[in-house]
Amino acid sequence: MPLKLDKVKGSDNWYAIGTVAGQRIRKSLGTRDRQRAEELRAQIEARAWNASVYGEASVAVFEDAALSYLEDGHDGRFVAPLLQHFRGRPLREITGKEIRDAAKAIYPKASNATRNRQAITPARAIINHAADQGLCSAIRVKQFPVDKSPRQAATLDWLTAFRSIASERNPRLAALAWFMFETGARLGEAVALSPERIDHINCRADLGRTKNGERYHADFSAELRTELIRLAARNGKVFGYKSRHSVYGPWQTTCRLAEIPYIPPHQAGRHSLATLLNDIGWTANDIAEAGRWKSVRLVQETYVHPDGKGKAAAGLIGKKLTKPTGQTGQKRKEIKRKGDKG
Repeated sequence: MPLKLDKVKGSDNWYAIGTVAGQRIRKSLGTRDRQRAEELRAQIEARAWNASVYGEASVAVFEDAALSYLEDGHDGRFVAPLLQHFRGRPLREITGKEIRDAAKAIYPKASNATRNRQAITPARAIINHAADQGLCSAIRVKQFPVDKSPRQAATLDWLTAFRSIASERNPRLAALAWFMFETGARLGEAVALSPERIDHINCRADLGRTKNGERYHADFSAELRTELIRLAARNGKVFGYKSRHSVYGPWQTTCRLAEIPYIPPHQAGRHSLATLLNDIGWTANDIAEAGRWKSVRLVQETYVHPDGKGKAAAGLIGKKLTKPTGQTGQKRKEIKRKGDKG
C-alpha cells in the first residue's frame, strides 16, 4: 500500500502513513504545506522501496549517519553546518574531494587548521562511524596543509620570574604554575583538583580518569608538597579557581608585571615540561611516561628536536675517519712503497 498524506490529532504538520515492502511507516513531514509534504512523501516511499531491494546502505544519507554519530555521544559542536551542506546526500556518493570543497564553502575565510578541525575531521568521523555500521565504505580525506609554528616553552628562569611576582600577589597562582610545570598536568586537570585528591604523604595527585575510564596520577616533589600544604582550600578546590577560564586574566597580568613574555598556561606547564626533559637528554619513551602521553610518536614529533644532532654526527664521523687505523708508521711506509712501485 503506497504512503498517504494524513493529519494526526494534535499536530498541524502532514504525516506520511502507510506500508512499503512490509514496513509500517508513520512519519511526520515537518511541514504544513501540502505540496512540500507530497514531495517528501514520494522521497520516503522511494527510499523505502530501494532499501527493501538493494539494502539500507543504498539509501543511507548524511543526516542518518550524523544522527547515529550524535546518539553515540560524539562531539556535535561542528555537525550543524555539515548537515546543512550535505543534507540528503547518499553516503556512498560523498568523496574526500567533496568534503574538502565543503570545508572551503562552509568556512571561506577560515585558516586551514580551522577547516581541518571543524569540517574535515567531523565529516570524516561521521562517515566512518556509518561505515562501522555497514552503511557505506570508510573514507580517507587529505587534510589541508598547516604551518606549525613552534610553541614557546617556559624555562626555569621564566618560571622563577613568574613566581616571584605571583607569590606576592597571588600565592595560589604561583603554586598552580609550579604544579603544572613539574607534573605536566593540563590546566583543567589542575584547577579541578580537590583537597581529598592530594596525597601529601606519597606526593601524588589524583588527576581523575582518562577517556577510557582509567584513573591516572601525577607525582610531585617534596618541595612542592610544602607549598601545597600552605594553601587553604577555596571553592572546594586546591588552587581555588572555579574554572580554567578564571586563570587566564591573572596569568597575563603576572607575565606583564614580571616583564616576561606571555606564555599560556598549557605551554608553560605541559609543553615546557616535555621540552625541558628533552633538553636534558631524556628519551621520548621516558618523556611520554613522565607526562602521561599515550603516544610516544606525538612526543617525538612535538617535543624531541634534533638540535645540532646532524652537525654533531658529521663531526664524530669525521674525527673517526681521520684517526690512525692502528697500523704502525713502518707498516704505512711499506704500503706506500709498494704503491709507488706499482
